[in-house]
Amino acid sequence: MAQQGSDAILAARLLCDMARVNADLGNPMQSIELLTLGLHISQSKAPAAVSAKLHSMEAKTFAILGQVKQCELAIGRAERKFSVDDGVDTPSWIGYFDRAQFSGVLGSCYRDLAPKGKQFAAQAEKSIKEAMTSRNKKQIHNRALDHLNLATVWLSQRELNGMAEQAGEALELAAHLKSHRVHRSLHRLSRAALSVDAKERSVQALHQQVSELPTLNA
Repeated sequence: MAQQGSDAILAARLLCDMARVNADLGNPMQSIELLTLGLHISQSKAPAAVSAKLHSMEAKTFAILGQVKQCELAIGRAERKFSVDDGVDTPSWIGYFDRAQFSGVLGSCYRDLAPKGKQFAAQAEKSIKEAMTSRNKKQIHNRALDHLNLATVWLSQRELNGMAEQAGEALELAAHLKSHRVHRSLHRLSRAALSVDAKERSVQALHQQVSELPTLNA
């Protein structure tokens, strides 16, 4: 493994990727264990950008678990690392983790906390919109996720028309993608919206559009 090859930073990257997959699959406790190990083995060896990535994923996992205090502490650690120029050469594989990506991750953290209070919904909207305005137009997948995240925030606040508008933007982008993650998120959003108000026209229209998405091969 990369750690045995003395490349602790690469090992931390692999553990972070494994943590994200586990979080997406509904195994947040496993994610926490992987991230704790990744942070431990990289420690002082990791450039600031790598540490920021690890801590932001840590925050995301705590948000999924609904652990507000732990999430906020991890966000603070991530923000401090992200703002540091430590003069250490940054690996090419972390080059994608720019301000837009960082804001998007923070937005998804606050999105998951939004049902716990309007202040989290407001912070989620702020972070997600920051990501949207700074994204490269070619980043279609990430842009679709931004719209889905904002739609989810507005659904949590029962702003159904705004939710449907953002979901519609995501649907347009999804037409240019073959992303299981985006499709799963659209179906999940549609089901959640139906549970809030199945009689709302915008919700019914969204459900119809999502049901017509093409089936993706595994």
